[in-house]
Amino acid sequence: MDTPGAAVVGSSVVSFLTGIPQATRETVMLALLMAEHETDQAFRAGLISDWLAYYRNKLKYYGWDAVPPEEAHWPDPKRVTLKDQALEAIGVAAGERHVELMRLAYAGLRDTPPALLQFEDLVRERGSFRLLPCGPAKGNRIDMVVYQEALTAEQVTAGFLFRERQKINVKAELVRFNTRLFEQTFRAKVVTALGTLQYRQIREFQLKAAQRG
Repeated sequence: MDTPGAAVVGSSVVSFLTGIPQATRETVMLALLMAEHETDQAFRAGLISDWLAYYRNKLKYYGWDAVPPEEAHWPDPKRVTLKDQALEAIGVAAGERHVELMRLAYAGLRDTPPALLQFEDLVRERGSFRLLPCGPAKGNRIDMVVYQEALTAEQVTAGFLFRERQKINVKAELVRFNTRLFEQTFRAKVVTALGTLQYRQIREFQLKAAQRG
């Protein structure tokens, strides 16, 4: 059935609009997990200081292109509702469809304790998280908003994603992913490199509201 879907992928929440087949969703999740895993390894080894910049470069390597390069949107820091700011940034980058999709992902994640616990644990460990709503595009490509927020371990309490918080550092941009390029060039190597990590850090969950009617 072609319905919206979502997953926790490492310390990211990824959501998919209708029109993206399951096989393509799996391709996207593998690329995202590999980019995050390699970035985290480099950060832990002290090789990089800018987590997001390195992550973006890894996404580019695996087939992502900024649209346009360096386009970024910064929500008003005076607003205090994290969820509203995240949705606002996503809306500016890609429009209302992606906003509604992420609303469904919030609800689905809240109703899926194992996925939520994994997400919170990894966010606390890595000091950042991403919201990544994806939509279909022409030419074997996926349009996706990369919403990134950096935060301290003290801010990552149970249910932090759904509560108000003031001191935030966020950034959002629209990127596109060439799924055919990744499939032909990288997929087999990525599957081997990730090993069991892909089964431990990719947790799909239901968007119940999207299935009504």
